[in-house]
This record gives sequence, structure tokens and C-alpha cells, in this order.
Amino acid sequence: MDAFGENVGKFYDDEVYGVSGKYLGEIKNGRLITKKSRKNIRKYMFSPYANRVGIVKNVNYVGYVMYAGYEDFPHPDSF
Repeated sequence: MDAFGENVGKFYDDEVYGVSGKYLGEIKNGRLITKKSRKNIRKYMFSPYANRVGIVKNVNYVGYVMYAGYEDFPHPDSF
């Protein structure tokens, strides 16, 4: 679910896939990030749930150093 309450993905273990089945990212050490080499992986498509209440984004959050081979989770506007 994105910050606006829209269901944008489904988890399979620690990996999250979009409604079209496209790999979006995974949870690694408590962070939601994307592994570059998995961007072309797909799972089954699904129908999203109805919108719910959104979550407030982090304000003035200092990030962590990114793992090698990973990048930030995509912005919700990209899917």
C-alpha cells in the first residue's frame, strides 16, 4: 500500500510484486529496496484491494548506505 492508501503490490515471502506481476522490490534488513538483477522477474497478476487510509511519509529522515546491486524502491507514480 502506498502513502495514499492505494494497494500497489502483493508480497510473496519477502518480495513484493505489482498488480501486473512485475517485481517491485523486497525487504532486506527491515528496508524496502529493489534488487537490480531481479527487475525482469514476474509472478501472477492480481486484482488490488480497495483503497484504505494512507500512511504519513517519513519527514527529515536520514537514509542508509545502499547495498551493492540494489537501488531505492520505485516511486508509486512509476507503477
